[in-house]
Amino acid sequence: MKPEWFANVQTVGITASASALEEMVKNVIDALSALGPVEVTTMAGREEKVEFKLPSKLMQPLAAREV
Repeated sequence: MKPEWFANVQTVGITASASALEEMVKNVIDALSALGPVEVTTMAGREEKVEFKLPSKLMQPLAAREV
């Protein structure tokens, strides 16, 4: 993110689907925090309980590292 994108900006909205890792959302919030004070408000919406499995090609390298 470029600081100039947020010049004179007071509100930034972030949306994330069920496939977005919580850590990725946190990283965006952390990056915004580096630019100035941040207040996080969670808006009401439909909570998704869907979980996605990694494709098998990505699972194989992970399984090899666990050994």
